[in-house]
Amino acid sequence: MSTQADSTFQLASRLSQLERQHRHLRRVALGGLLLIPLGLAAFTTGRRAPVVQADRVELVTAGGATRAVLSADSAGVSLTFLDRKGRPASAIRLTNVDRFPSLTLFDSKGKAVAMLGGPDVKHLMQRERPSRRWAIPM
Repeated sequence: MSTQADSTFQLASRLSQLERQHRHLRRVALGGLLLIPLGLAAFTTGRRAPVVQADRVELVTAGGATRAVLSADSAGVSLTFLDRKGRPASAIRLTNVDRFPSLTLFDSKGKAVAMLGGPDVKHLMQRERPSRRWAIPM
């Protein structure tokens, strides 16, 4: 049979062991919290993220079919959207003409259908109405 003194001794021993574990865990947690700012500082003061450069970037589906192409040349940047067969469906081109940026939308045949930029904005599908001049009979 266990006596009252034995159970009190076991309880005191267990409490002492728990207190040691608590102190140890508290030190580990404090050390971990001190390492977080050091780790963040290492990321901010370390080298910069690498730059990816390419003449052409293709966006593909999970099956590997190309659906869009981003490309750049001396005239500007263009984003071409492709149909399911890989043919151009439409395109957007950003250029800088005469110090005025312009954004042009092309159809599947490569014909400009809308343009935004420069000193004026116009929709290329709209036909300009001829100006009506009234002739004065003489």
